[in-house]
Amino acid sequence: MWSFSGVFSISKQMYAVIEQLLLEALEQLRINEETWYDLKLILQELCLNALEHGDKPVNLQASVCAYDNCLHILISDSGQGFNPMDCKLSRLDEERGRGLSIVEALAKKVVFNSCANKVLVTLDILEN
Repeated sequence: MWSFSGVFSISKQMYAVIEQLLLEALEQLRINEETWYDLKLILQELCLNALEHGDKPVNLQASVCAYDNCLHILISDSGQGFNPMDCKLSRLDEERGRGLSIVEALAKKVVFNSCANKVLVTLDILEN
């Protein structure tokens, strides 16, 4: 299993930290580049949503583990959450509000906890 946690704010530095952690995940989880790219995009979108919409500063935790030929991505934050039913899924070509749509399009399964400050995403591992 691979994981990270910390208190973050929206910045270019946050993206650099996530990028470095994902490079470590690529090596540790032994996934191909296409799966890595999907994982990177899912993590970026979910982390950005937490940072944009959560209480500041955001305590963000993420873990990724591989089993049953899938990656299981768990993201949680210190925010009060939201009602996913209130979010209309946006078209992927829109500039804003498309994060959850992107995650839904890439993932096999997306499940929020009751207050939606924690999400479990299942992503198929593509064969090399």
